[in-house]
Amino acid sequence: MTYFSFNILSTTRTIFTGQIKQISLPGVKGKMTLLADHMPIISALTAGHVSILRDDSKESIKVFPIPGGFVDMKDNKCTVFVNDQDDLLSLLLQDHARRV
Repeated sequence: MTYFSFNILSTTRTIFTGQIKQISLPGVKGKMTLLADHMPIISALTAGHVSILRDDSKESIKVFPIPGGFVDMKDNKCTVFVNDQDDLLSLLLQDHARRV
């Protein structure tokens, strides 16, 4: 499996950046999974969790709650854009940090 570049960006900060092998996203029409060399895509996301696989070990799975947003994947560069208006994203991330 090949790695690709991934970022989660909000209107005020970078939440995650790195090289990953796989990402699962909460699309508005259902869950979607993207791998390296995926065809170009821009899609809306609903509130849910973004799960990334950084390498082949189970310990490398990271999960990020999002309030919704958009994903853009092209040329092995994937970016998830989320809106943190009303501090919803901050509340989700704080809740997630308490449980991890």
